[in-house]
Amino acid sequence: MEKQEVYSDKRLLCIECGNEFIISAREQEYFHNLGYVLPKRCRTCRNKRRQEQQEKIAEAEAAKKWKKDEAELQELFKTFPFSQKKLQDVKMMTPEKSLMILGNGFDLMHGVPSLYWNFQSTLGKRNELRENLERYLKCEDLWSNLEESLAKIDMGMMLNMVDMWLDMNNAYHPEASAADFQMSIDTAMLPIEIIINQLPKRFRQWVNSLKIDVNKKPLKDLISADAKYLNFNYTEFLETVYGVPNRNVNYIHGCRKNKKDAIILGHKPNVDYLDGYTPDKAFVPKYKSKRKALLLQSAMELAIDQWVTAYDEMTTKHTPEIIEENKEYWESMVDVEDIFVIGHSLADVDYPYFEEIIKYNKEKAIWHIGYHSLDDMKRLKEFVHNMGIQIKRVEVFRT
Repeated sequence: MEKQEVYSDKRLLCIECGNEFIISAREQEYFHNLGYVLPKRCRTCRNKRRQEQQEKIAEAEAAKKWKKDEAELQELFKTFPFSQKKLQDVKMMTPEKSLMILGNGFDLMHGVPSLYWNFQSTLGKRNELRENLERYLKCEDLWSNLEESLAKIDMGMMLNMVDMWLDMNNAYHPEASAADFQMSIDTAMLPIEIIINQLPKRFRQWVNSLKIDVNKKPLKDLISADAKYLNFNYTEFLETVYGVPNRNVNYIHGCRKNKKDAIILGHKPNVDYLDGYTPDKAFVPKYKSKRKALLLQSAMELAIDQWVTAYDEMTTKHTPEIIEENKEYWESMVDVEDIFVIGHSLADVDYPYFEEIIKYNKEKAIWHIGYHSLDDMKRLKEFVHNMGIQIKRVEVFRT
């Protein structure tokens, strides 16, 4: 009979940092059973090394994707109808008759960590807001485009919980109170409450924390204090870095320096969050009791009326109202001869603003549109087509 080895805790010195660390008897047995030698590094150094290896793999994959995208982009250019220029050759010849439209790429060009991924990292892994966003938003690329992702919330998953909470709180009982009934609904819809209450506050805190190197001016030869600016960013770096007067900048979705301004974050209007989900068909047949069926149906309808409506109000860009509030601004587009677009994703959620510009400009202006990647160029091509802009009036450049 083979003698079973007895393990005891061991003290070792980490070959990386030199600090002493302990390998427990249980860990030794675990490594032995797997046929592994004992670690030579402490847990902190092992985790650091693992993270560095993961980062190297991610960088290699990103480089591989970039190379593939570049090859596809070059092939795309062979059939491209647009006139092309280098960034350094793009000039604002008549600033007082020029409009520059800025998106998040402008901040990124200046070294500002303003991606939604950067916002995610400030929340921490065990943050309840992050946990609920990642659990209930039905998309794989949540942190690539948070605004579009907010439209894909899984309301059905939460509504499915209403029945359970009504039962757990004895709200189906004939002597149950209205408070028990309402509490069951609120508990089931708690993820929505967390998102509604915490997302605007945490997002603004993050926006307020963004900083810039005022000495970094990659667009110093293009930006003029005399031009008009439509700024989709929440930061005032256009003013602090380039000295553009505030009166020339329209912060269409709010500016962080104006404490009274709402920071507008959201998806396009008229989203069907239920996506064909019908509570009466899903639940009512479950109960033979007409009373229970009626209570459940009422609870579902109330949950939708109270919480889905509140969620829609908080996460929707109320574009028609924003456009109406800026009517004089759109009317001023009639004199614009050159439109420069830098760092804007050209996502369809912002199409209505571009449509207003085109409506009043009446195809007078030349469009100078910047792109950075293959995906940018694909969206650019689609944007020009969807907006009905004449090809001869478009010039592209890489940022």
